[in-house]
Amino acid sequence: LFVTAAFRYFPAKPEFNICNDAVAWKSLFDSLTSMAPVGDFQLLASIENPNRAEVALQTGTGKFYYKNTFVGSYQIPPVTVAPSAITDFLILASFTPDKSQILSIATAYYSGNLVLEVDSDTTIRVPLLMDYTFSVSSSMIVHLNDMGDRHLCACPTWSDLKNNTPPFLS
Repeated sequence: LFVTAAFRYFPAKPEFNICNDAVAWKSLFDSLTSMAPVGDFQLLASIENPNRAEVALQTGTGKFYYKNTFVGSYQIPPVTVAPSAITDFLILASFTPDKSQILSIATAYYSGNLVLEVDSDTTIRVPLLMDYTFSVSSSMIVHLNDMGDRHLCACPTWSDLKNNTPPFLS
């Protein structure tokens, strides 16, 4: 029984995707080109919990860096992910580059080679394991102009008509 339970409930790493399309990022960088130093926005994300136990993300914070210089931060409100389920949630972000960085960032974005470093700190709780809580810190490089993996998102691509803004509304 113990061996069966160990195999059945052995924890697996959750998987996530950022589901926003290029329109959201483009509108942010369009506002920055008007030299507005702050851009608040929301990122839609999906997380898959492959485990047989509920997992709760208690806190999530992080920072954006461009060329090793701080340019923004984000916060993830608490979210609970049911066992063997995919859940959508919003990441609340603030993009605050210096006025001297705005032109460089916008140029990199519009030329198709904007790279950001994203640091994150999260605290995760597993209620089934007597509210076992642990923290995870990570860092990743994000090529902002490349369409990332979106297989967990409800709209895996933005190429069909229902997900594109009609040209007369752009």
